[in-house]
Amino acid sequence: VLKAAVSGSGLQFKANAKELIAKCPTHDGGIGHCYLGAFYLMAPWPLHNAQLAEQHLSAAHRLVPSRRNSYYMGVLCFRCGRLREAQDYFAAAVAAPCNSPSEEDFGDFMAREASDAIRECERRMARTE
Repeated sequence: VLKAAVSGSGLQFKANAKELIAKCPTHDGGIGHCYLGAFYLMAPWPLHNAQLAEQHLSAAHRLVPSRRNSYYMGVLCFRCGRLREAQDYFAAAVAAPCNSPSEEDFGDFMAREASDAIRECERRMARTE
C-alpha cells in the first residue's frame, strides 16, 4: 500500500483530486475533497495526516451535508477517537439523502454501515463511562 501511495499511482491520484478541486470544487458535493480526505485518512505512515483529512472532508460536508459526506466525517471522527461526534455524523448519514447518482450507488451500504457504527460508538462509550 505504501509503495502505491508514494509511487506514480498514489501521486497521480492526489494530483487528480487537487485538479478536480481547483477546476470544479463543488462537483458531486465536493467529491475532490472526499478523495483527498479519504487518501490522507487511510494512507499509511508517513502519508497519513488526520488534520489534512479533516480539512478536506469538512470542506465537502460544508458544501453538502449529504449521506456520503456525513458518513465520511463519521469515519474520520471514529478513527480519531471522537466517538460522540462520530455518532452524531453517523446519525446524520442515516437521515440524510444521497446527493447524486454516484452517491446513490452506495447509499444503502453507507446507511447500513452508519447504523452499525452508531451501535459500536455506543458500545465503546459505555465501556469508558
